[in-house]
Amino acid sequence: MRNIIVATLLCGLAVPAFAQDVSGAREASAKFAAALSSGDAQTAASFLADDAVALPPGRPPLNGKADIQRFLGNMTRAVKNLKYTTDDVKPIGDTTAREVGTFAFKLQDKDVDGKYLLIWTKVGGDWKVSADMWNRDAGSGGKNGRNGRNGRPGAGKAGGGADEE
Repeated sequence: MRNIIVATLLCGLAVPAFAQDVSGAREASAKFAAALSSGDAQTAASFLADDAVALPPGRPPLNGKADIQRFLGNMTRAVKNLKYTTDDVKPIGDTTAREVGTFAFKLQDKDVDGKYLLIWTKVGGDWKVSADMWNRDAGSGGKNGRNGRNGRPGAGKAGGGADEE
């Protein structure tokens, strides 16, 4: 009985640690989104792990911080009114969190919206994006869209843009 009580107490103590880690990932995510929304690809890239991978729709994977930063630079120059909404951040291990959300932006006067998935990994004391994947919602604007849609307040981290398709 004593072992069960001790185990229960230890499990109860572990929950706040996970909440704290997710909070750190949420804070990093907000700063990452703010940098992208303001067109600052260099600051956004500071939130990427050196070996990060991005999986843009219809394109080969982008491997490493330098490739992704070039893509982000092109994207932030091409899109307007970039907005992000984080729907959920959950721990998936001691040093990893999964983030899901939506994005919206204007590309060549068309409203584009979609969803994204980020994997955050704790590197040293900092949370870094280790993987980023996104896609547009059906019927959303851009080359593959049909007349676009009104973008809801939304987000995605790497979003899309000039080099997306």
